[in-house]
Amino acid sequence: MNFIASFLNKPFPSIELPRQKLVISFLFGLFVYTFLFVFQPFDIDKVVGSLAVYALGFGFITLSIMLISFFIGPLLFQSFFDADKWNIGKNMVFIFTIITGISILNWLFNTYMNEDITLQHSLLRFILITFAIGIMPVTFLLFFIESKLHQTNTTIAKSVSNQIQNLPVQKNHIPKFILTSENKNEDIELELKQLICIKSEGNYVLVSYKTGDQIAKKMIRNTISNLEKSLEKHDTIYRCHRSYLVNLENVSQVTGNARNFNLLVANLDFTIPVSRSFPKSILNSIA
Repeated sequence: MNFIASFLNKPFPSIELPRQKLVISFLFGLFVYTFLFVFQPFDIDKVVGSLAVYALGFGFITLSIMLISFFIGPLLFQSFFDADKWNIGKNMVFIFTIITGISILNWLFNTYMNEDITLQHSLLRFILITFAIGIMPVTFLLFFIESKLHQTNTTIAKSVSNQIQNLPVQKNHIPKFILTSENKNEDIELELKQLICIKSEGNYVLVSYKTGDQIAKKMIRNTISNLEKSLEKHDTIYRCHRSYLVNLENVSQVTGNARNFNLLVANLDFTIPVSRSFPKSILNSIA
């Protein structure tokens, strides 16, 4: 059971660009129309009248449902469609919802055509038919997205790594600054070059920083938003993720795959995740 939950919670790349959504929707609609018209499966060859019009109806339904799912869904359910929280489980729910919606409209469309034009089928049969037709393009699409984003994100990661490694060393560091805590005697006094990252832990934050050749960690009571405001004047510190602030001066490498990006710091025992918009933001800010 834990294995299944872990698998469903694995990050998965989401389709975010409007152009990609439009192209995918039209290609799926075209595929359904072409497949039905050319191969005529599921007794479609027995349709009375224009087969082209009949197949076009199913293609248009597919196109419409996909456009609604891609563009209207994220507006109505913003939390569910959060790109940084998109995972395999949500992607499966999204696909199932699309196919179910298409199945219901296909069934209604076929019923509307009446018995004199086409054979009538149950809703369950239409769901099975829609899944049978949709499984091939959906599988192809998932593999394509995985491969394309892996290639793209790897390229971006290398570019960002080069940019970070070429960042000019700041010679005029503010001698000291203080990360304050709501609890007395927990403040941390650091030089800018010592700070590695700050991770949100509910009502606390975990601060990782350098002490000589070692890395120390300390939990203090404060919010990451408060500390972000206090550190905003330092141009090497970024809010790279909803739960992380990072000092780019100490980042040695960026890695990327189809699902996400991570920042690596020498001797740090964990990687620092970044949001999907972070690479572009970094490139713009340090160019």
